[in-house]
Amino acid sequence: MSQLRTVLVQSRLRWRDPAVNRAHLAGLMDGAGPADLFVLPETFTTGFLGESPGQDEGMDGATVDWMKTQATERGAALCGSAVIEDGAGRRNRFLFAAADGAVHHYDKRHLFSFAGEDRRYVAGDERVVFRHEGWRVCPQVCYDLRFPVWCRNRDDYDLMIFVANWPTPRVAAWDALLRARAIENQCYVVGVNRVGEDGKGVGYPGHSAIYDPLGEAAIVPWEEEGTRDAVIDLGRVREVRADFPFAAEADAFTLD
Repeated sequence: MSQLRTVLVQSRLRWRDPAVNRAHLAGLMDGAGPADLFVLPETFTTGFLGESPGQDEGMDGATVDWMKTQATERGAALCGSAVIEDGAGRRNRFLFAAADGAVHHYDKRHLFSFAGEDRRYVAGDERVVFRHEGWRVCPQVCYDLRFPVWCRNRDDYDLMIFVANWPTPRVAAWDALLRARAIENQCYVVGVNRVGEDGKGVGYPGHSAIYDPLGEAAIVPWEEEGTRDAVIDLGRVREVRADFPFAAEADAFTLD
């Protein structure tokens, strides 16, 4: 599938209320109509660092089951991050549920120590790229956006997806870095942030967006709760990379 109708779900999130959040997000997706891919925010069941005792879920829990059901019923992929317990501790885990029942995941590498996320979660140590409908997809979570070496395209992905709870005071960085990641990696970049205020009084501005491989906005940032959609085209990625073969002159590096 060379084209994906992609819906960004920019939502308010109820603090520490997974069931209410799942129902609310389902309603927003209903209003968006048919799509190939729905993208939800980071920690969409609880809000950022909004987990509470007794809420821990595994990969066999209610949220993953809900995502699989939503994907199957809509005939579309569905992604976002949630708090998942895996035996080693809590993970801020990016979950990607496909319509055929497959679930891919990536554990957030860069935990946001500024807010204490590193003291409550276990960081991932693996950069993940998976295939979906002919696309090579690289999932990332919020703070990962600030680390271009980690995000660097090694001729291994076409689409990078960021899900976030990115607060209002630093929204200029969110806008600039999403676009930069698209330009420097010659890929589509999808970024979905939440809106509203969380249980700690932190405000979030939205500004979800899609940028194409030249950094042109397919969806421009907006601030209200709701959905926006655009068609992303794999042919566009291949065309830009063929016309501007900058990656051939990139510096070599390895990650420890």
